[in-house]
Amino acid sequence: MPCNILIKAAFKRTAFPAYTGVLDKHEFIPATVERVGFIKTLRRSASLLSGQFIATQFGFESGKVNVSMKNKEVGTLDEELALIGFADDNKIDMRFYAPYLLNGLQVFSQEQISFFLKNNTKPIIFEAISSDNMNMTYLVMPVSATAGQ
Repeated sequence: MPCNILIKAAFKRTAFPAYTGVLDKHEFIPATVERVGFIKTLRRSASLLSGQFIATQFGFESGKVNVSMKNKEVGTLDEELALIGFADDNKIDMRFYAPYLLNGLQVFSQEQISFFLKNNTKPIIFEAISSDNMNMTYLVMPVSATAGQ
């Protein structure tokens, strides 16, 4: 039996939303992390979710980032990764949902991932230049703490 499918598309004639303010890195702190190790840590964190929305804690400080997550039903994660370029006098604690980070970072092909952060209410902004000279930017908003976390 034949199947008829009608696909309808419409184009809006409105301006693209202003995004430059969101991507403004003024007063943000630059840092770099080794991509493979960071993605493996994020995958381990995501594997502990067991279908739950549990944020992973990231403690950025001079020379390292501490990554931790606890799921009472499955287990805990507590790892440390080396950071390059994070200023000595800064310490920032942020929380992210690991799958949100993984979704964008898996397309980055560089050995090092560069990012910018400011505080736990501002996004983390990842940047890279792809092999075909395309600028890539990936922005992830932090997750605020809940009573149980």
